[in-house]
Amino acid sequence: MQRSQPQRYDYRTRIQVPMNSSDAVLLDYLKTDYRQVASQKEMQLSALRAYWLPIAYESLRERGGSVSDEELSRMAQNCILHLRERAEVLRQRFCPKLNLRADLPRTTQPLPNTESAMVPRQLLPPGNDAQFNRSNNGDRNHLC
Repeated sequence: MQRSQPQRYDYRTRIQVPMNSSDAVLLDYLKTDYRQVASQKEMQLSALRAYWLPIAYESLRERGGSVSDEELSRMAQNCILHLRERAEVLRQRFCPKLNLRADLPRTTQPLPNTESAMVPRQLLPPGNDAQFNRSNNGDRNHLC
């Protein structure tokens, strides 16, 4: 008796960035096999889940999907925990003297040589536009 294979959702993307960009360094890291951290697929999905999963489910609910407030809240809390844990790993590895609560600015500066990622206005950090424009050179597309 054969087991039926679960249906798969196929998602493919093609990304082209300038060769001398930090995005190229990142994408090269993700696609090469010299790292022992996790599979390329899991690295990508883990990052996407932590950043976008609750928002994707909220969008699903807005389109008629059945997702409760409790599920969204639990999902968001799990993502926040994952992001905090990742922030702590980065702090310990690259800037151990940094106090995450006191030393980080309210908004981030763009990385050099990155392509813009369109981020919906409602996901931008709180604060007035003048404050945001001064701290980010007026570019709402560079948030990391």
